[in-house]
Amino acid sequence: MFIQSAVQRLCCLAMVVQLTACTALAPGTVQVARDLVQQPLAELDQVAFFPDDTSLCGPSSLAALLLHAGVSVPIAQLTADVYVPGRAGALQLEMRTAAARHGTVPFRGPANVTELRTVLQQGFPVLVLMNLGLDFAPSWHYAVVVGLSVKGTEVDVVLRSGMQRRQVLSLELFERLWARSRQWSLVLGDAARMPPAVTADEALHAILLSDRMAQA
Repeated sequence: MFIQSAVQRLCCLAMVVQLTACTALAPGTVQVARDLVQQPLAELDQVAFFPDDTSLCGPSSLAALLLHAGVSVPIAQLTADVYVPGRAGALQLEMRTAAARHGTVPFRGPANVTELRTVLQQGFPVLVLMNLGLDFAPSWHYAVVVGLSVKGTEVDVVLRSGMQRRQVLSLELFERLWARSRQWSLVLGDAARMPPAVTADEALHAILLSDRMAQA
């Protein structure tokens, strides 16, 4: 009983420390928030939404991204492409490969909120991976960022997520959940239209992957 109580106290302390350490925004994010208050960003309202209340957030989110890029793929097909039953979800590599297989070029997405704003301004929805749980008990979840909303001086992130067509998270919370995946994200384009901040080497790698999968 003593040992169990001590472990519980340590777990609670660890959670308090973790939450406290994550409350401050990164300096770049603070500047983005200030800029958005001055010049709000239009939401990509035309991005499709495929509701999902199971572990198929990967196929559902990828279907929305593909459709926005002009490619309609049934969720059942994407599930066969990316879903790993043993993981009860989809791995990032399978998501990239499936996007390439269906005729788009999967580019590395934004790695911070500054790049996220720029990519959204260019009209690209962004597939992100977040951990909705804790580091020692993760709950991985894919969602599609479609905008940054401003109310007064507060900035929120707007997503297609789960059963919510327009999920709204505070910028602070989103940044914390996204950071747990090391800011993994994906943007779909083609050789003529690619997101900003992608290097020449990254673009070449993505285009070659798409060509290789198209020939497979």
